[in-house]
Amino acid sequence: MGLKKIYLMIIFCCFYSMLASSVKADLTPIPMLDFQKEQLIDYIRYLNQVAIWLKQDGELLPGTATTLIQKHTEVLPLLGEKHKWPLHELLLYSETPKKIDNATIKADFEHYLTLLTKEHFFPFIEVAPIIKEHLNLNNFEQLKLGPLQEELLYGRDQLPLVNLTADAANDLIDYLEYLNTVSEWVLIGPSLLPNTIEILSNKHRKVAALIKLDLLSPLNRYANKEISFETFQMEFSHYLHLLSDGYNFPHSDTRAIIKHQLNGKNLSQLYNLTHPLIVATLKEKLSLSARPPMITRRASLDNNWVKETAIVGRYQAAKDTMIDAILKEIDALNGKMYHVREMLLPENCSEEEKSELFSAVDKLHPLFSSSYFQINQDGNAIIATDLTKPLAIKSLFHEKGHLENAKFWKELIRNHPDASNFNVQKNILESDKRIIDERWGVASEMKVDDDQSLWNYGAKRVARNIASYQFISRASYPYSEGIRDALFKIHNHLLPDYNRNHQHLQFAKETLNEAIAMADTLRKNTIAYHQGIVDNLIAIGHPEIAAIEMEDLTLFKTRPLFDLIFENDLERYQSDGTIDDLKKLFATCFHSNT
Repeated sequence: MGLKKIYLMIIFCCFYSMLASSVKADLTPIPMLDFQKEQLIDYIRYLNQVAIWLKQDGELLPGTATTLIQKHTEVLPLLGEKHKWPLHELLLYSETPKKIDNATIKADFEHYLTLLTKEHFFPFIEVAPIIKEHLNLNNFEQLKLGPLQEELLYGRDQLPLVNLTADAANDLIDYLEYLNTVSEWVLIGPSLLPNTIEILSNKHRKVAALIKLDLLSPLNRYANKEISFETFQMEFSHYLHLLSDGYNFPHSDTRAIIKHQLNGKNLSQLYNLTHPLIVATLKEKLSLSARPPMITRRASLDNNWVKETAIVGRYQAAKDTMIDAILKEIDALNGKMYHVREMLLPENCSEEEKSELFSAVDKLHPLFSSSYFQINQDGNAIIATDLTKPLAIKSLFHEKGHLENAKFWKELIRNHPDASNFNVQKNILESDKRIIDERWGVASEMKVDDDQSLWNYGAKRVARNIASYQFISRASYPYSEGIRDALFKIHNHLLPDYNRNHQHLQFAKETLNEAIAMADTLRKNTIAYHQGIVDNLIAIGHPEIAAIEMEDLTLFKTRPLFDLIFENDLERYQSDGTIDDLKKLFATCFHSNT
């Protein structure tokens, strides 16, 4: 069909749809003819197919735009003016060369399907039941997979090698050597030696463009007696930990030099010294209502120990714009954000002893991450976390990602015909949806990877990109959660019949194949990136640092792909009883891939 004919059809159908949609909402909608029903069913089925193509390939196959225009113009009078596709964009997409990109078409398609699922009144009475029966909501939701995976890996699966010059490397080494000396003085206290601030400030200015972290502000505030020496110790310690993190530096080999030169012992001692003050500082920013401890989770460990999580309070407000905005967002949804603590306890610990231990908030140093997201029986969101623990902002934003996913689903089915029978929480916990849900979580937490506030303090940093050898595990985490959920349901006979077991096993295989393929690509990129760092360190005259970097790279090369993918999740598989199932499945998938 030529473009001229398509344009004429659009004009005719738009006019017809105006007539059809002029039927008032308080009048009885007119019935459809049989051939119109067949046209609509054919159109909805084609939309499902287009969603699959967009999910898999990120673009429309040749001829799809023209076919979609034709089918859409045929059914537009049945849907009404509200559901008029942006046909001008489809026309531009169908031209050669294309005048709009794939991302625009994809975004328009998602928006169009959103409108289609919300409509209560169509010009014809049978439209809503046909959409309910034939539109695949699962395909629609999985359109989000592409953008989320891009956000998860964008600029992180490959990094350009931007190497230091010899002079810049020498300036950085000189700065780090003096920083080690200053850290010893900061540890001893109770003040800095004369001229220390001036010398350190001058050295910092020379390397400021290399590290992109601010030390001058706490130095100047301490020099001007705006903060105490104890507060300076805390901010100096936090600066050193951000510096040791190193994944966001402009130059590729900066991190290797810092790892080699920065005194780890001083770093650890400063962390232990300042940790209580950091926790106290964060508590001052939080408004909490305490409550008797309520155990919400319990996991048995080896040697007669258990790990228990308890809610000990509720967050009400925060003297921090970012945190307070999240609290208000949850409140607007009738949700709650709880303060939780997680502890290692003896198996035979009494309830009175547990209550006393969990209530001793000021003395408690949690050993584990204790954040989680739930939707309660009333359909309201709950985030449980400890905002005084290390990397608190990362954990909070991970759970916020789950909240955004739940909001997306609630909005999607709010006005859908079968909304009354749709359980958002149950749907999110399906094995294939777990991948989507965790991608929302990881993509959300990555937004605050470079946050430099005290909410992101901590000795153990997260893997931001391939500059870290642990990045494969972080990028694979959503896959891992989907696989673990499927294997758990199979292992514990939670599925109703053979077909469902077979579907879940097939899903686990396909997901693991995707994870292996992604991990293999990331491993190759990581090796190439770090080899480039080694080569440059030798070229600029630092073979001793290159040798240490080469040791780490050699160790990474020898690690099995299984370990690189699942190194942070094996404890979960172990506690689920599915670790052997995972290893057998991996062996099958790995051999088929190789």
